[in-house]
Amino acid sequence: RAPRGSLRVGGAGGRMAPPPVHNGTVAPMEGYAEGSVQAFSSEFRHLLWDLLSAKRADKEIDTADYKVRGAMLLLKLKEAVRNESHWTEREKNASAASKEQLDRFTLKRNNLLSEEHHQKTEIQSCRDFKTKYPTIELCDLEEFHANAAQSGAPPDEHTLYVQRLHFELAERERLCKQLGSKQARKKELEDQISAKKKFLQSLGSLLKGVKKSTQPIQERFGMHHTWKAKQGRLARLLPAPMFVLYSLLLAHKETADDACDVRIHGSASAAETLLMQGSGDKTTSGVKEDASDERDTKRQKLGTELQAMSIHPLSVVVDLLDELGKKTLSLRFDFLLHPAGGVVLASCQPEDLALVLVNLLPDDTGRVLPHASETFWNPKAAGVASQGHPYLWAQHLGGLDFLPPVPPSLLLDASMSSQEVSSQLASMRKQHRVPKLVALLKQRVQAQMELRTIGKSLPGGFNSATRGEFQMTEWSKVVDAQNKGVAAEAEDGELSTQENGVSDVARITQQVAWQDYMSQTFRAVLKSSKVVATVEVTTYVEHPVRPPLFKIVELKAPKPAGTDVGVEVLYTNQIQAVESAVNYTCIPSDSSAVMESALLSRQLDALQRALTEHFGSSALAA
Repeated sequence: RAPRGSLRVGGAGGRMAPPPVHNGTVAPMEGYAEGSVQAFSSEFRHLLWDLLSAKRADKEIDTADYKVRGAMLLLKLKEAVRNESHWTEREKNASAASKEQLDRFTLKRNNLLSEEHHQKTEIQSCRDFKTKYPTIELCDLEEFHANAAQSGAPPDEHTLYVQRLHFELAERERLCKQLGSKQARKKELEDQISAKKKFLQSLGSLLKGVKKSTQPIQERFGMHHTWKAKQGRLARLLPAPMFVLYSLLLAHKETADDACDVRIHGSASAAETLLMQGSGDKTTSGVKEDASDERDTKRQKLGTELQAMSIHPLSVVVDLLDELGKKTLSLRFDFLLHPAGGVVLASCQPEDLALVLVNLLPDDTGRVLPHASETFWNPKAAGVASQGHPYLWAQHLGGLDFLPPVPPSLLLDASMSSQEVSSQLASMRKQHRVPKLVALLKQRVQAQMELRTIGKSLPGGFNSATRGEFQMTEWSKVVDAQNKGVAAEAEDGELSTQENGVSDVARITQQVAWQDYMSQTFRAVLKSSKVVATVEVTTYVEHPVRPPLFKIVELKAPKPAGTDVGVEVLYTNQIQAVESAVNYTCIPSDSSAVMESALLSRQLDALQRALTEHFGSSALAA
């Protein structure tokens, strides 16, 4: 421990840090005669360090000398502090004087700025001063010189202005006199117009009465002129692709096929409103430039409204009739207003026959928009009130394979001329698109009805001892993971939940080949005394052009003793022979025979006979 009375500087142990090393004396502050406070403080710390080092080393020291030197350093330190205080006071006084001068200059500057602003305000008020005469609109100088009588030398500016005022007064008095005669003529014309308007208003009720009185005659002779006139008015409100589709279907009905009915359904007022929004009011026009600007503004507004897809208020409905005049299928065509161009949507009633619309053309499932090949069509997600689908054959019927892909209201401004459109329509009529389509739809509807009739009679309807030992005990529809999603989408018009931006049905559609889209699978179980065969029957939308496909998926049959292989492997040849007999051998080679016969019944009969031949009692015994 340090001795009592010793000075302890620094940390633990009583050690004091050595004084900072400096090069000679510290330079004094500017304005001081002696050294600065920092220099004297450094010397005092060195003196104190020497004293403590000597005591720690037990050296003999002269304390009086250290006291004298320390006292001298303290006196010099006091003098330096006093000088610093004087210097600080002097600098404060100088700063106060500078601040006072700055305040004077600032005040003088603000006074000058205020005076400048006042002068500018006065100058502007003088410039804005106007007399009452310039507010009077006078005629041009050229008109004044042409109409006013002048003589002598040209007048000065003031005299010319006074002459123009007198001339303007005379002209206005003359025009006021003419205004009275014009107003009297206007009143006379208004009276004539009101009288004619009353007559025209009464004429409408008279024509309605005449039309009502002729209604029984029209019904008696089958001349539906009133209904046809209404349909004609609605047809003029259809978009161009829908009008092409309607005209082709109507021409086919009137010339070639009475077993169909074509009509337009929807709100005429809503269609007129949409047409006015798209084309604008062409009857009212002022200056050409103003009218053009107004049309451009309306087109831009229409483009903004079409960002959200919507259905046109009018639709075309086609009813297909059988030989007895009973409606078998009702086709409905809607028009989707799409920003990239119109799209024709097709749907049918009853909805369970929607599969007849699929693949009328190759790879045409109707689940992809024509303008965006990677966008799957989802009516619910798009927020449209239609369950139709954009089939490619529907676009062809509407002429969208040659019409410009623009919104329907802008079709008249498209690049195609009317002659080009007419030539394309004539070419389309020569292709007989509508007769081929109607015939194919009727054929498919009839085939689906036959399939349903046969399905209702199964399994008991085909059990007979004449067909062999196998009897059908079960016939049920199979809905697997893929067909379940497709069938639900076809029945409800909805797509299942989205996952990572891709719906389940979209993934299913990508996985299933278009040839197998909307196919139906049935399970048939046939039993004999020893064998049970489970057969999957797949029917396609092209039935009967594309026959049903039979496949044995499970076989339960006795095996010889000591055989370890499975039944399917043991009877591979027999299974293939049965499938070949059903899928190929029993199908007629003549296409007309396929169309006229009940193909599924023939295949089921061949299935029972082939199973008896290859898996009957005699075959198993052999």
